[in-house]
Amino acid sequence: MAIVAIPKRPRPHQPEAQVPANDSRKRELIEMLARGDFHGAESIRQEMCAAKEKVVNKHEAAATPANNELSVVSWRNDEGELETLEMTATPEAQAYFESVMAKEAAN
Repeated sequence: MAIVAIPKRPRPHQPEAQVPANDSRKRELIEMLARGDFHGAESIRQEMCAAKEKVVNKHEAAATPANNELSVVSWRNDEGELETLEMTATPEAQAYFESVMAKEAAN
């Protein structure tokens, strides 16, 4: 395995900049992989995935309407993308749609 050198400081021709927290985790992941510490790298990768999922959940919660009378349904498709459908039908049709979605969720 080749040894990879990762500079700790910016080079003289690069301006000094704040390193985002996620960028430092990526740097740690690369360093662990370069050293051959695959167990440590996997734990950092899982932490990064959990942090990303936490941010996505936070954005979804903020986007969810507080009013339950709105006819909006959201779910994740097979690719993990958030899909939203706004109902423009009668309340009876909305109740039917919700029952169908509940049956699908139970399966």
